[in-house]
Amino acid sequence: MGEIKRTGPPTARDVKGKVITWVVPLNSMPDKQWRLFFGQTRDRTSICSPDRVSMFQGMMVFESAEGDVPTWMSFIDKWMGVANGRYAEWDEKQRQREGGAGDARDREQTLSDLNEKFKNL
Repeated sequence: MGEIKRTGPPTARDVKGKVITWVVPLNSMPDKQWRLFFGQTRDRTSICSPDRVSMFQGMMVFESAEGDVPTWMSFIDKWMGVANGRYAEWDEKQRQREGGAGDARDREQTLSDLNEKFKNL
């Protein structure tokens, strides 16, 4: 799995009084270990907490008042950076434990080769 990144700004999906449900698109769906690292941060406020962010179908979802969205996005970007760093370290340790095989890179290259081979079907 490569780094998880936002692919766009937050968009409003629902509104209940002053609370708005926001959706943030991601480049891919984070796996379980990455989501664990995302949630383990100590960098939080009474308003912004990774525990209040859900993830599904390549999106992050959170509820917030309109005025708090810039703060939320600042925290989400920080949490993603920390999770990406911790995940990369964890992934490297996993590979070393399994004998140093570059399975993720080999897998990506194999998928790319196969997609190229059959792109005209």
